[in-house]
Amino acid sequence: AGEMEIANLTEWNTMLKENYVGCTTATGDRLNQQMKGLKGAMSRASADSVLMTSSPIAAAACKKRFQLLFLLVAGYIFYTGASNLSMTLPIHYTDKYYALRFTALALRNGNPPAEHGPGVLRVGPMLTGRPVVDEPSWSKTEGAALTVVYEDGQNLNGWWFTTTSNP
Repeated sequence: AGEMEIANLTEWNTMLKENYVGCTTATGDRLNQQMKGLKGAMSRASADSVLMTSSPIAAAACKKRFQLLFLLVAGYIFYTGASNLSMTLPIHYTDKYYALRFTALALRNGNPPAEHGPGVLRVGPMLTGRPVVDEPSWSKTEGAALTVVYEDGQNLNGWWFTTTSNP
């Protein structure tokens, strides 16, 4: 009986070696067939069974509804991270300003600005790249300078201008 067990072990060992060599040196077709079979089995399995596997994330990645869920969660994480990051960037730093003085050095047509004013029809504050709709307390043009005043102050980090068509 002992020789019979040794013979079976030798045959078993030889078969394992052949399978190991076949799997490690194969061109990939055998492995591809196994992966296709696994993918097919996962696609036919119910969504509830995904959570009961030994690797639920890998199994869930094969299901369309979980892929959509993962995509929505990733989008939410990206959105909240980007919005939190944008609040810390120095470009969004705002301060309260009370006045702006704009002085034109030259007009587009080459005329000196003192003859025709600074060439600005409207001016207003911007906050994070968007115009703030708030009328100034007063504005005044003196020669080439335009002064705009907000008596209560205005939170802003930029200005917008509308220039005249033919200065």
